[in-house]
Amino acid sequence: MDSDQPRAVTVHREQAGLFENRYEQYERDPFYDSFTYSRRKLEQVLGHYLDALPDGAKLLDVGCGTGDLLRRLGGRFVLSGCDPADEMIERARAANPGAFLTAASAEALPFEDDHFDVVLLIEVVRYLDDPAPALRELARVLRPGGVALVTFAPRFTTTAYPLVNAITGRVRVPGMTDVRQHFHTARGAERLLADAGFAHVEVNARYFGPFIYLNRISRPTASAALRSWEPMDDRLARVRSIRNVANLFVAAAWTPATSTTS
Repeated sequence: MDSDQPRAVTVHREQAGLFENRYEQYERDPFYDSFTYSRRKLEQVLGHYLDALPDGAKLLDVGCGTGDLLRRLGGRFVLSGCDPADEMIERARAANPGAFLTAASAEALPFEDDHFDVVLLIEVVRYLDDPAPALRELARVLRPGGVALVTFAPRFTTTAYPLVNAITGRVRVPGMTDVRQHFHTARGAERLLADAGFAHVEVNARYFGPFIYLNRISRPTASAALRSWEPMDDRLARVRSIRNVANLFVAAAWTPATSTTS
């Protein structure tokens, strides 16, 4: 395990209650702040791919956190999840009594080969110095033709967050979490997934603009701005040439139609 990951796990364990509150706020109003809006844009992309799967498909959420997403998906899929933080798993179990949930890291998934129809890896890669082992594990546990849905943090985002994260990793800034994160280009994300064994990759860019800073100045103003901004935001998402300045990448990657593990 890379030296950054224990710190990230500790922070997420400490913030389990905060994440639960954020997801509850998201369900009440997806335009509440920059976090809930980013979640809206993420889940719109996830829905596009998940809607194509049949009822009863086997879904694994790697880094499932408090199990909020699993709970909302529970009506359609056979659910499994894992997270390295025990506090997260306890909350996820309470929210998803019918799911199989266990403590595990993305680099060592306790599941058999060729088992799942879809695997999610949401907001995990940004904490991995080397995401290759985790991505190979996703490919291993997916059935032939299965799909992985993976988020990446863009390197050239208009928020300039990679620079902010580098600074907060060296200087303590009040209100900022000092966890080192890792950032990628769209092409870099494609290469990582291809090298992990995926046969076809689509990288979706979503959520443009530095609204996280407006959110810190005035949450209500940011909320109103995001609501007005969304139509333009969706148009920008269709312009491939500017995808590297988005705030979020959501990659869909399919395993080869024939198993390579047999």
